[in-house]
Amino acid sequence: MADRRAHAVRRPVGEPARVLGGPPTEQILAFEDHFACYHPDDRALVIARVGDLLCGRRPATPYQGRARIVRPDGSGLDAIIQGVPEHGPDGALVALHGMLLDVTDLVRSERRAHETDRLLHGTLDSMDQGLVVLDAAQRVRVFNRSAANLLDLPGDVLREGVAFPDIHAYQRARGDFAAAETELRLGVAGRDLTALPPLFDWRLPSGVVLEVRRSPLADGGAVLTFSDVTQTRHAERATEESERRYRLLAENATDIIIWSDLTTCRRYVSPAVRTVLGYDPDDLIGTQPLAFVHPDDVAAYRAVLEGLTGGRTARALTSQRYRHRDGRWVWLEISFSLTHDATTGAADGYVATLRDVGARKGAEDALRLSEARYRALADALPQLVWITATETGEATYVNRRFEDYYGPIGPARAARTARNHPDDAERMEDLWREARARRTAYEVEGRLQRHDGAYRWHKLVLLPIWQGETMVGMLGTALDIDEIVGARRKVEEASSLLLLAQQAAKAGTWHLDLDSGRIDWSAESARLHGIETEGDYALEAQDWLARIDRQDGERALQIAATAAEAGETFSIEFRVPTPDGGVRWINGVGRGVPAPDGRARRMIGLNIDVTARKAVEAALIAAKAAADSARLEAERASAAKSEFLAAMSHEIRTPLNGVIGYADLLLDETELGPVARKHADRIRTAGAALLTVVNDVLDFSKVEAGQIEIVPRPFAVEALIDNAVSIVRPSAERKGSRSPSRAGRTCRPGSRATRTACARSSSTCSTTP
Repeated sequence: MADRRAHAVRRPVGEPARVLGGPPTEQILAFEDHFACYHPDDRALVIARVGDLLCGRRPATPYQGRARIVRPDGSGLDAIIQGVPEHGPDGALVALHGMLLDVTDLVRSERRAHETDRLLHGTLDSMDQGLVVLDAAQRVRVFNRSAANLLDLPGDVLREGVAFPDIHAYQRARGDFAAAETELRLGVAGRDLTALPPLFDWRLPSGVVLEVRRSPLADGGAVLTFSDVTQTRHAERATEESERRYRLLAENATDIIIWSDLTTCRRYVSPAVRTVLGYDPDDLIGTQPLAFVHPDDVAAYRAVLEGLTGGRTARALTSQRYRHRDGRWVWLEISFSLTHDATTGAADGYVATLRDVGARKGAEDALRLSEARYRALADALPQLVWITATETGEATYVNRRFEDYYGPIGPARAARTARNHPDDAERMEDLWREARARRTAYEVEGRLQRHDGAYRWHKLVLLPIWQGETMVGMLGTALDIDEIVGARRKVEEASSLLLLAQQAAKAGTWHLDLDSGRIDWSAESARLHGIETEGDYALEAQDWLARIDRQDGERALQIAATAAEAGETFSIEFRVPTPDGGVRWINGVGRGVPAPDGRARRMIGLNIDVTARKAVEAALIAAKAAADSARLEAERASAAKSEFLAAMSHEIRTPLNGVIGYADLLLDETELGPVARKHADRIRTAGAALLTVVNDVLDFSKVEAGQIEIVPRPFAVEALIDNAVSIVRPSAERKGSRSPSRAGRTCRPGSRATRTACARSSSTCSTTP
């Protein structure tokens, strides 16, 4: 009790002393000392309340409150404080009686209940599942935030104590049951909870699907849970649709699909087994695969099955021969995949997909045979053949010719490029990089080093190898063109010499297309026709005819056509009028170029300016004509001379024969003296020599006709000289010249030697002074 006037507190013996932990005797404490037993956090509030009552600041009415007590031993407890004011006869407050009630256990229970309630509300609010608890009167006792969110109900609709029919009316007015009317008629049945099934799906107008569970309570109430199963239902429908499609595929697939358990016993066989193996699916249910496999394939097939069923492999792919219903063997490619129990995850069997690969096996056998043939063909080719990887350039295949040429250099690209000639290496490497970057083919000519160190020219062709849209390699070939390059260089040299000769001769080239009549001239050919141009010049054959002498042109075309038909070379000459009124003569030489069918459809040739030659030829013709005229005149003069000489020699020979005849008669005389005989002999010899001269004059005609005849005969030189001297002696002696007197044998008169000696002697005598 607190005394207002003394501001003292009396603590009686009993419960207050036990609660406050003081001595079991009555105590009178000062106001401040009494309130020191309260917890510091509660003390000020207790003092203020008691003080306000004692001082009259608050009405003096009973009060009750809670405070924490701190006992002298340091322990604490919770107490309920009740205060009752005591009034005097005048109504004034004279004392305040208080009572302490230990409620520590109650507070602890309340705290635990509050914590449990907090945890419960936290758990409910953290649930994705909506929860509504209804009592027997169908009023909401508990709900969580997920229920309000899933049902999209505002706080004034879903709240504690609200009647479930009121919520139902709100939802019905909003149209929440429109999508579910035909299935569950929630709009009607929802008013009575017992009319609802214990588990159902509720499709909202928004498309959200809620799974609703109704669980009755013992007190007549119910617990409603709402779960958003929209994605689950979509997944289930997708799964059902997928299962339907897969079953449809399995039932209509051309491959056989089999599911077997871990004992390899078949539990499902698709209908495709009828087409592939001739069996009915039911005939194979319960059977095992090893009974149908070719004996040579059993061991390999058993190893695959043991790996699957033993858990060592989850997937496998193999090819075996299966027995057909008619007894033949069919090649099948079999793909295995383990299946697992959906609940435990443990392997429960395997799915096998069997595909008829008989045609493929045949194709593979044919491919292997074809590959062997192509490999043999590649080995027989004269070219070097190799296949390289795109990125590394490493050779994955080389033919025999490649190995023979390079020797053992290995697959590395560096080993091949090291065999490129140093002058060609950079150019060839640039082309390789460009082709690999652009994924294109390329050609290049370069020198490759043979195993013996010799370099030979090759033409390299590299083609990309495609697999779909990806370039996986390059096929390379190298043809030895060393002889071709040498021949080409000789041709180039010959062409250069021909060009020099053509330029030196100022000759122009031309091409004639016999089908179209088109003519292509070089610049020099065009110049010869009076056309100045820097490059080639083209025109039609009719235009060419208009630029030259018409008759020459028609004749030239005819000659060219005939030569083309016969495959021969031709030469034609034609005139081209010049602007100054003159004529330029051109010699065209050409031949036909045979087409693949053997016929010449094109002609090529040269045009050469022969105007100067034509002028020389004309001058020669004129000179020849003048010479022929002079020759005829000389022939006429010669004929006249011959006639004169023949007449004169005839006139001289007649008297000369008489002289010779009389000289012979004198020599025949027996009485003729030696001197006279000698003179007669000289007369006869001189006459014979003169007759020989006359005969020589007649020989001029034989010389001019080429009919002179020289007959060699022996003669005595001394006699020849003596005869010649005896003839000219008298004349020489008259001139005072001495002549030899020795005589020898005489030479036959009239011989050419005698005539020559006489002529020489006479000439000498005549020139002597």
